[in-house]
Amino acid sequence: MKPNRCTAAARARTSGTGLYDPQVQIRTATDDPTDVFHVAELRLAFLADHREVHPASFDRALTERTHAFVQEHQGSGMMHSWLASDQTSPEPIGVVSVLRYPAPPRPDDTGLYDGYIINMYVRPSHRSLGIGRQLLLTLMASTNELNIRHWLLHFTDDGRVLYESLGFRPDPRYLMLPAS
Repeated sequence: MKPNRCTAAARARTSGTGLYDPQVQIRTATDDPTDVFHVAELRLAFLADHREVHPASFDRALTERTHAFVQEHQGSGMMHSWLASDQTSPEPIGVVSVLRYPAPPRPDDTGLYDGYIINMYVRPSHRSLGIGRQLLLTLMASTNELNIRHWLLHFTDDGRVLYESLGFRPDPRYLMLPAS
């Protein structure tokens, strides 16, 4: 069995009770067309929410590219997603996905991948109930299974407090240059 790379502080954070609703179920999304559809639609809902527009305002090409992206990467194992559901909605109420990127070997860490967290989204009607925290804790519990060295993400102002409460910290060693 691989050693758990989570810190004692992270394990303590995951064992707290929080606001978790026992009616909410988190499950691994598969490459089944229904799951692919839900992951892609929740990704589009996240983008619309972040840009303060309605998802129907996106052009058809973006919707098609998003669905194709999820289908390809979820099916290849490069992307892993979890869906949150409850008894009040026939549709999933939240999602978190991670893209795994190969990481070269380092002497101080045996993880083979960096995990880039995308699609962290909970429908507005279900926010502030601890569902986002449940999704992230489920994702983080997969560290060893997915052989993740580091978790990375871009955050919204609304999500930053949650991420920092789970141990995420800014890293000044990274710079970004848009390719376009």
